[in-house]
Amino acid sequence: MGGPPTSDGAIREVTHDLIAAGHPRLAFELRSYKRGEPPHWRDRFASPEGPESPGPVDEWAVGRLGALANFLRQVTTQSQAARSGDRGITCGIWPEFTAFDCHGCHRPAELVASPTVPVRRSGPPPGAPRLEPMHFAHLDVILPQAALESIANARAAVERSWIRPPESAPFDAAVRAIEHVAPRLRGELAAMPAGELAGRIVAGTNAANWAEAASALAGLEAVADREAAAGRLAAEGAVRPRLAALRKMLEFPVERVGGRTERFSSPRGYDAVAVAEHLRAIEREVKGPPPAAPGAR
Repeated sequence: MGGPPTSDGAIREVTHDLIAAGHPRLAFELRSYKRGEPPHWRDRFASPEGPESPGPVDEWAVGRLGALANFLRQVTTQSQAARSGDRGITCGIWPEFTAFDCHGCHRPAELVASPTVPVRRSGPPPGAPRLEPMHFAHLDVILPQAALESIANARAAVERSWIRPPESAPFDAAVRAIEHVAPRLRGELAAMPAGELAGRIVAGTNAANWAEAASALAGLEAVADREAAAGRLAAEGAVRPRLAALRKMLEFPVERVGGRTERFSSPRGYDAVAVAEHLRAIEREVKGPPPAAPGAR
């Protein structure tokens, strides 16, 4: 995601210019990265007496908060360098569009009307920069209200007047709120019933936004992994195939263009209504059938 310079002063920053030249966009989701790059080292600090490893849901939440805190620090560095003119640690350009939603300007997902599955367009209109939504999706599932308010203030400080570099105070306060809450999260989400957790994730997802749908997929996969490990989710059930199908729906397509194979870097052909329907189906599968009424046979 980028960060402070290395010890020799080299800048670790991928700018919008580099992404325009073909560099992949910067994004991080802990559990997805662990699947793609499984541990291949020996943990010198592991101890049988140490705390248990975090479960899938805790890991999802901690990964989300770590990525968000780093993102907020990076935005602070970029914007303050632009304010001061000191470009020694960053390119010092603001607005630096790597902090914003790529698809807010580049081919936003088209909304298809449906009488049964509502989808909503939230935030600024297409073409108006908004901070990368994947970092802010489903925080209400993870964080208490006080921390949410600090983060909302930081986001609003940019989106109210994105053309001017914001002050650092709202971002510093948001990072402090995350660092204060994160150590206390462990166990709270793990104890939440699967149906309730899946319901909150799906209810908090605006399927019109690809990034929110991708965040929902990561959260629902964590719920399914937790339930499977506890023996509460059958391997032959419908949840896993539906999650796999949803992942396929969110993948950027590979198509033949001009006689060559090309992988698109945006959700070309994204179907928000179909994704919303799929999310609801996964929620129903996780919750299971409703309890029988008293006296029912």
